[in-house]
Amino acid sequence: MFLPRRPSRYVLREILAAIHTMHSDGMIHRDIKGANVLFTADGSVKVMDFDTALPFTPGAPAEKQYAILLPPTCCAMLPCPVSS
Repeated sequence: MFLPRRPSRYVLREILAAIHTMHSDGMIHRDIKGANVLFTADGSVKVMDFDTALPFTPGAPAEKQYAILLPPTCCAMLPCPVSS
């Protein structure tokens, strides 16, 4: 498996490139976490688990973007009271 001299920088750069590609295509992942990052045998970094990905409109106001209201990892903590 190939990993460069500074593996954490390499991994972060690859994850950010994948997120940038998704955003450029008008999608938001909503569940980026270590468990959703895969390392291939040749050292490539892949982002996976797009079950919760939703479309968004770049440039639209944040309050109009329903995709970012509640990330799926928060749902695991429900039910719990939420105070304003």
